[in-house]
Amino acid sequence: MPMQATRKEILELLKKKSKATVKELSIALGLTPTGVRQHLVVLERDALVATTEVRGQVGRPYFVYALTEEAEDLFPKAYDLLADWLLDEIKAWDGTEKLALYLDRLAEHLAQPYLTQMDGKSLPQRVKAVASIFAERGDLADWEEKDGHYLFKRYACIYHRLAQHHRELCSLDLGLLHRLLGVPVVLESTLWDTNSFCAFLIAQS
Repeated sequence: MPMQATRKEILELLKKKSKATVKELSIALGLTPTGVRQHLVVLERDALVATTEVRGQVGRPYFVYALTEEAEDLFPKAYDLLADWLLDEIKAWDGTEKLALYLDRLAEHLAQPYLTQMDGKSLPQRVKAVASIFAERGDLADWEEKDGHYLFKRYACIYHRLAQHHRELCSLDLGLLHRLLGVPVVLESTLWDTNSFCAFLIAQS
């Protein structure tokens, strides 16, 4: 739903000024202080603006308004574009083999915080735990038994746009699964193949 125009202006002003009082916003927008406050109430309710009370050496305390982290997310970001450039540069300078090494080391790093959750668990329990870990980070995943093995399915990929141009990123999750499960894992298919999901075949042992 599009944001009301005046509230959008308030957010843009706060982005430029870092923080502002009702009086400063009123002058900049050509609105009455009461009108500005009404918009700020809505923005605070939506967790887009935060208020801080300022106490000077003289005079009454006053309030200043600033953007929250949630509001920062409303402004354009180009993380995928930056990551795309970086991966292109790595491949151009170091080659795909070096990129594969970097991704393998990254998979090891990503697995570290979760390894203790795998201790003492059977393979089915580890597979179920890994599905929960993927869900926590924004992936939609489940699993099933298939011909004496386990099939781990991921229906949504947090690297979706980036992985379309850099399929090497699939090895990141492959390495992560292998380290968490402790058994061989094979990538059978991806979201861009015939299936509508990434399929990882997990050996029983």
